[in-house]
Amino acid sequence: MSTLEDNKRIALRWFDLVTQGRVEELCAMTAPTWTMHGGPPSLPAGPDGIRALFASFGRVEQTWSIQDMIAEGDFRIVGGQVHEIWRNADDLGRALQLGARIEPAGATS
Repeated sequence: MSTLEDNKRIALRWFDLVTQGRVEELCAMTAPTWTMHGGPPSLPAGPDGIRALFASFGRVEQTWSIQDMIAEGDFRIVGGQVHEIWRNADDLGRALQLGARIEPAGATS
């Protein structure tokens, strides 16, 4: 049985692998029933979902930084495998920071 500290180490390793783009190592840590809440629609379950997710955006230069980790309660790491993750990102804010503009429908530049 995994301890709370084991689960924290697994979560930190997960984000390190995401940063490094090491898809097959992520797949090895992924439960066959893995799901991503808030991710792309129709993402397959399990390791195939991880592969599809990374294939949808290719290599991204990013670094994840963990400031605080709360692992008490239902952390969704069971037996050393990640079963569920939740995505909560400000995609609109990111697009605006990169120079995207919002215009009314039918407007011309």
